Amino acid sequence: MGLTYAAIVLPMTIALQMVSEPARTRLVLAVSTDPDRLLAHPVRSLLISPFVVPVWSGLLLLPLVVLVVGAVQRSLGALAAASAGVLGHVSVSVLIAVLLERDNDAPDTAGAADVGVSYVLAVSAGLALVQLRGRSAWAAALTGTTALAVPLAIGRTSTDAGHLAAWALGVAASLCLRTAATQRRSAAPQRL
Repeated sequence: MGLTYAAIVLPMTIALQMVSEPARTRLVLAVSTDPDRLLAHPVRSLLISPFVVPVWSGLLLLPLVVLVVGAVQRSLGALAAASAGVLGHVSVSVLIAVLLERDNDAPDTAGAADVGVSYVLAVSAGLALVQLRGRSAWAAALTGTTALAVPLAIGRTSTDAGHLAAWALGVAASLCLRTAATQRRSAAPQRL
């Protein structure tokens, strides 16, 4: 699933870099999930934005996405990996748009581009914690939360808030899956 995702993102990024700067800006903003565009074109914004990487440096996250989504796929299956990425990106994008729209002190986001693979990476990384046990899972959850909370505390951007929300969503799903697995094991008849 991670390789399939990368196989879509990479050519889109290359094609995007081949157009002029003004055209690139228009294309990126057209699929952004900022509140105005999300309200005007929700399906286009939510379904295309996770595949759009507007700058070359954004591709540095792609190998991590492949590894993390691959880990989720190995432990939970391809459908779970794809669902986590899509539903995580959609729910976090909507949450951040709603929070921005309700916050009178929030900066105007009309010219900001909210696109890319980072929400998919964050939610998938949180969900990948399902593979860890005991203290390792808690240590990874705390480390990831700290690593994402620090930029939010310093920069206070909606994208940083989205990263933390996506991570929290993935960690919560991981915890739910681990709890359900534990309950199934304890409810199963014991063999002698």
